[in-house]
Amino acid sequence: GLNITSSGWWIESLNINCSGLATSSGIYMASSYNTVSNCKVSNWTANGIYNSGNFGCCVVIDCELTGGSGGTAITATQANHNYVHDCNNMTVGITVAGSVSVAAFNVIANMAGTGAYGVLTTSGTTVVNNTIYNVGGIGCYIANYEQCIIVRNNLFIKCGSYGFSSNNNLPASSCWDGNVYWNNTGVNRYNVDSTGQGNYGISPYTNTRDVILTGDPTVAGASANYALNNVAGAGAACRASAAPPIFPGSPAFQWYLDMGAVQHQDSPNINLVIVGG
Repeated sequence: GLNITSSGWWIESLNINCSGLATSSGIYMASSYNTVSNCKVSNWTANGIYNSGNFGCCVVIDCELTGGSGGTAITATQANHNYVHDCNNMTVGITVAGSVSVAAFNVIANMAGTGAYGVLTTSGTTVVNNTIYNVGGIGCYIANYEQCIIVRNNLFIKCGSYGFSSNNNLPASSCWDGNVYWNNTGVNRYNVDSTGQGNYGISPYTNTRDVILTGDPTVAGASANYALNNVAGAGAACRASAAPPIFPGSPAFQWYLDMGAVQHQDSPNINLVIVGG
C-alpha cells in the first residue's frame, strides 16, 4: 500500500487493493496532520487506513473499505461519512482516539469476527449518527473512560455482543443516552447505566432517550441497503427522532434529524392545479 512517514499529506481518490498479501495495509501513516479522502482500500490483512500511534489530526472522510481480513479498517482522529463493509476476522471497524476525536455518519456493516467492534473509542471522543449493522462483537466500546465522551443517535443493529458498552461501570448520562437498538445478542447497554457511582449533581440521571425497536429499521440491510424504512417500530421510529430534539431553554425551534448515518428522503408533495379556459 501507501506508507506516509511525514506530516501534511492530502491523499485523495486512490484505489488500493492489497490483494490479501500477508501483513498488508492500504494506507499507513506514521505522522500527523494528514487527510485521506475519497479513497477505496480493499483486501488488506493487517489494517486498512491506519494512523500509527494515534497521532493527532488525521482525517479519513468519504472512503470505502471492504474485504479486509484483519486488524482495523480505519484508525483516525476524525472519521466521517465512510463505508466499512464485508470484512472477515476483524478487530475493529473504526477506532477514534485522542482528544477531540470524532466518528460521525459512518456505515459499518457485516464485520465478521467474534470480538469485532464496530467503533472503538478511548477518550475525549464523539461518536454520533453512525449505522452499525451486523458486527461480530460490540457495536461501540469505550475502552478507556475519561471525561468528554459523547455517544448519541447511533444505530446498533444485530451486533454479536452488546450494542454499547464500556470497560468501566459508567454512570447513566445524557452524553450517551439516545441510541437505537435492535436484535443484539447481548444486552443493549452494558456498564453504562450505573446510578450508584460517579453521578453528577444531586439527582442521578435516568436514561429516557434510547429507542428499542421491534423490527429491522433498514430498507434491506441483508442486501446492503441501510436506508431507513417507514415501518412502525422499525425505521419509522428512527426518522426525525434524534436526541434530544428540543434545544436548552425550550425555544420554539427544534431539529428533525434522523438517527443513524443514512437520512431518509421525504416524498415530494405534488399539488396539481388545473386552470381551465
